[in-house]
Amino acid sequence: MNRVLLHHGGVWMEWSTILDVPTTTGLSRDGMRDHLAMRGVTPQDADAAMDVAAESGSSTRDLRDPAFRRSLEQVVAGNRAGDDGGEIGAAEIVRRYLVERETLY
Repeated sequence: MNRVLLHHGGVWMEWSTILDVPTTTGLSRDGMRDHLAMRGVTPQDADAAMDVAAESGSSTRDLRDPAFRRSLEQVVAGNRAGDDGGEIGAAEIVRRYLVERETLY
């Protein structure tokens, strides 16, 4: 899995686990469903991923262990979303990309 959904306060964003940066800013549920549909994700799978993210902060799942979940904080640890590829804290990621919906790149 190279992209996961992150959730905070009724807003979702997509996060690259390869680059350790956001790939979208905050989107409504409908906006995220539309974004995922453009990538070939069915509405049912999109809703399931958003539901998991709403429960635990991220859509990270392990099919071998259905109880396994990773929080938003765990997913973004060691990120490269700051200036010049530096790490920024989870609270700053939430503020920039889920609350203020800062433009990417």
